[in-house]
Order: sequence, then structure tokens, then C-alpha cells
Amino acid sequence: IDNQLPISIINYVARTKETIVKDDAAHQGAFTNDPYIKQHQIKSLLSSPLLNKGQLSGIIYLENNLTTGAFTPERREVLQLLSGQAAIAITNAKLYKEVKEKESRLTQFLEAMPLGISVLDTTGKPSYYNQKGQELLGRDIKIDAPSETLPEVYQFFKAGTDQEYPVENLVLIRA
Repeated sequence: IDNQLPISIINYVARTKETIVKDDAAHQGAFTNDPYIKQHQIKSLLSSPLLNKGQLSGIIYLENNLTTGAFTPERREVLQLLSGQAAIAITNAKLYKEVKEKESRLTQFLEAMPLGISVLDTTGKPSYYNQKGQELLGRDIKIDAPSETLPEVYQFFKAGTDQEYPVENLVLIRA
């Protein structure tokens, strides 16, 4: 990375969370001695933090080797708007990934249990059965079955009778 980006500028932006704009980076300012800037003779340069709720989620780095003064105030304003949206998108992507990883771990945990597990949504409708639950209820599980029809759909009967088990007594419904 040392020869692919001006590390001194990236570190400065990360540490201070300030935007750096250089109209002639190779000849003006504090970063003229950065090896990358020296080697590539950078003219215009902009580096800005991607912040979401004050937290650094990334750094944008742009350069232009053709002209000095490429990052005008108007262009910086547009970049600032885009940067804000990018920071939000990065944060959302990280949160989504985290939720998916936790969901995967929970599913692995539930699948490893030697008990039949079912998950109901807030209306009482089943939304998930682990492998053991599927084995106990059979292959034709009806995830969309409303909770009040579960004794009928899965033929839950009072022990030793052919009377349907009362839905209000089902532990999973009471829970």
C-alpha cells in the first residue's frame, strides 16, 4: 500500500477526520514529502473521511494528475453529499452482514439441538422449524398454517383419544 496511496494523508484524515484538499500537492503544503506524492507528482488531491453519526466508516481519496485546482468548492460540495450517502451505505452493509452472521449462528445452534424447535412470528404463525422439528412433524410442514389450526393440520390429539388437543393448551401457543 505504501506505493499505491499517500499514507501520510490517509493517516492524517483517519486521525483528524478532516478533509484535505491540495491544489498542487507535489509543490505546496505539508505533504509534499510523502513518497507517493513525490513519485507521482500529484497535482490536485482530495481526501475526505466517510462519517456516519461521527464514526469513521471509510476514507475517500481522489487525485488528478492533469491539472491543478481540480477540486473546486462546487465539486467538493457534491462529493460531500455523495460521501455522506456512501458512509451510510457502508454502515448499513456492515450491519446487514452482522445480522446475517448472527442469524446463521443461531440457525446452526437450533439445528444442532436434539429437540424439535419451532419459531412463531408475532401473530403466532410458524416461521421456522429445525431439522428435528421437521422430523417430528413430517415432511409436509405447513409454515403458513395459522396457530389456531395447528392441532388440525398436524393432528395433535389428546393422549389415548381422537379428540383434538386444545390449541390454547399448546405450550408453543401459550409462550
